[in-house]
Amino acid sequence: LHAPDEYLVLPGHRERGALAEVLEQQETKDMWGYLLAFLQVKGVSFARGGKDSDESAEAARQRGFVIKASMLRSKEFYHHVHIVNPEYCLSSGAHCCYREAADYLANVSTDEEEEEEEDNTRPGPGMTKHVRASTLRVHHYVEMSERNRGRCPSLKKPCDMEDGKRDR
Repeated sequence: LHAPDEYLVLPGHRERGALAEVLEQQETKDMWGYLLAFLQVKGVSFARGGKDSDESAEAARQRGFVIKASMLRSKEFYHHVHIVNPEYCLSSGAHCCYREAADYLANVSTDEEEEEEEDNTRPGPGMTKHVRASTLRVHHYVEMSERNRGRCPSLKKPCDMEDGKRDR
């Protein structure tokens, strides 16, 4: 994640090691021969306010204040960030890979005997997988600081939906 106002959320999972398990499940048999280069993760924006929001002075001193104060979210999930396989991407920005490891990916054998021997060690072309928001998502608290109040409507996805029961 590229900013302190973003949190990965795994709906229904609170146990230690859950992220590693969810990431491992993303590699499926239909991807055999491909390198899982990116996981495209959807995000949803949150704004301060809402029926269950607590922005009191006492709450502001507590851990998790921004989350408790931000009970309004956008209705739509949007493509937000990627989780990058470092074997594939040499230089990454906030939302994309700027330098792919083309030399590494081009090193795929064409000799059938060699392919059988090295099938598990030399991946083929890179693949991007879109992850369902019900599996993994980013909660983006776009009004984390006081100076960002009112920012959510400027992002083309207004935060006008009450969401007091989200998986934190």
